[in-house]
Amino acid sequence: MSNRILKMLISKNIKTFTFEINVTDYDFDYGDNYYFVKRKNSPLERTIKDISYDDYIYKKLNEIYNNFMPDIIHLHRFRVDYSTIIKFIKDKKVPVVFTAHDADLICPISTLVRPGGIICDGGIKTRCMFTGCKTGLNVPYEIMRYHSFINNLSIIKMYLTPSDALTNYIRSFVDRDVETLRSFINFPEHFDNKSEGNAFGYIGRIVKEKGIQDVIKACKILKEKGIEFNFYIAGDGDYKNDLIEIVKKYDLDNNVHFLGSISGKSKEDFFSMINFSVLASLMFEHLPLSIAEGMVREIPAVANSIGGIPELIDDEVNGLLAKPYNYMDLANKIEYMLSNRYDLKELGGNGRKKVMDILNPEKHILKLINIYNSILN
Repeated sequence: MSNRILKMLISKNIKTFTFEINVTDYDFDYGDNYYFVKRKNSPLERTIKDISYDDYIYKKLNEIYNNFMPDIIHLHRFRVDYSTIIKFIKDKKVPVVFTAHDADLICPISTLVRPGGIICDGGIKTRCMFTGCKTGLNVPYEIMRYHSFINNLSIIKMYLTPSDALTNYIRSFVDRDVETLRSFINFPEHFDNKSEGNAFGYIGRIVKEKGIQDVIKACKILKEKGIEFNFYIAGDGDYKNDLIEIVKKYDLDNNVHFLGSISGKSKEDFFSMINFSVLASLMFEHLPLSIAEGMVREIPAVANSIGGIPELIDDEVNGLLAKPYNYMDLANKIEYMLSNRYDLKELGGNGRKKVMDILNPEKHILKLINIYNSILN
């Protein structure tokens, strides 16, 4: 649970204690009610810890429980030390809320999309090794984790997800209540999006599943039509070098620009120099904050109509939806945005209103509290 959510809960007179097990250190100020266990980022060691009982973790959880006496346990993720955590929760018989931040529970690669753009029916099974998905050698572990989860559904009273699309998907796997609790974003009071050039951008992880290669293919079509444009890519990831080679192959070095990872003022500068953002995702997105951060700055988006994206973008109202896995349709939508600058202002204004409504921090925290109360009552 994020530092900001905890602070908002505390501001509503709800006491919290955070127990975190992770492979990464986080520099958050959680205060005294926080306990952190760091695990080595070794696949073998993590697997052993996950599938076996850890007496230290159990006793520490028990100590915290006896001192704090929680009314509800809110579980995030189901991966690290899950066998020990299941035993602890079963022993305590306290109502549990589980947040599925993505499709990790029902898909070993969390995309819910098979090669060729086929939406998977979900469920982690032996067949996952033969679908062409890049699961590596960890499918046996994922099957054990999946069955451990499915066999212990009774410990969870309610599931929360960030989008209606994922809510409906998970409902087909569990016989418990599943509710949508959308994430929220910070609302900047001041922003500058007065770019005069024909520029659009992507900000986020540079991985193949985000479909940036399709945006570059669309750029090739735009250039062949003689359309002037600049495409800015902000972020980093293991697919960056592949994209650089594609840009060279299509002779787009003067049109496509890699900015690297950005934050703070650099991030604001990025948003100020683009007219719209693009997300050609090839995975089952939930509610992508990368385009939401642009929309709240009145920057509309062109994005693939997949997963929860249509919950954020109303086609031709606050952005444009493109057909997934179709870079020619994507090129047409980008060309429209580049050619209709006047429409961008209206789309951007509508987008800001939409984001401020559905990704509102106060609405998020009030709904979360109502969920807790409904379970207790």
